[in-house]
Amino acid sequence: MSETNSESSRSSLTQGAEVTVNLEGLDSVPAQFVNYFTVNHDGAMFQLYFSQVLPPPITDEATFERIKSTGIRGHAVARLVVTPEIAEAILKALTQNVETMAQLRGAKGDETDR
Repeated sequence: MSETNSESSRSSLTQGAEVTVNLEGLDSVPAQFVNYFTVNHDGAMFQLYFSQVLPPPITDEATFERIKSTGIRGHAVARLVVTPEIAEAILKALTQNVETMAQLRGAKGDETDR
């Protein structure tokens, strides 16, 4: 895990001027698996909560009914608080990346169909 690794990205965070942001220490940030999230907002900020949820095995009807009435537990692993502008940028970046991934998966599927 190196502190010297950096990635460069474009940002317009400083008074509308576009500057390069060199992100350092990315390798030292622990990766967390998440399979559940919630988003809240208060008009000024967005709160994004990321969690791990592992549903218990349902072995009988009684277990299923208990889970329905009590819910299942999740473990929060991260909370982000961002401005509406950053929330919009996250949405745009995720949309672009999901579309690119879908195109790549489609191209790989086309190759295997031949």
